Amino acid sequence: MTYPTIHLNGTSARELIKIHERAFDAIQDALTALCACRPNGRDYYPQGPGALPAAIDEAIARENALQEVIDELHEIINYIERNAEERK
Repeated sequence: MTYPTIHLNGTSARELIKIHERAFDAIQDALTALCACRPNGRDYYPQGPGALPAAIDEAIARENALQEVIDELHEIINYIERNAEERK
């Protein structure tokens, strides 16, 4: 992963943390909303026995994709915080 460099001509560590935390929170909210619409068997059984498992697999893949972004943002925030402390 490529991390931002904290330096005098760049965005401040405080601002970098703030914007990454805002994205983190928004994606966390999106993940919560996505989990709320997980497939329910009663909406898929007319399509046959394979429909629900396929829908569940697809839902899990979407949730995992968002979780991956959340994890990366968390890693970036931690990196910025560590480097901001070292610069003090």
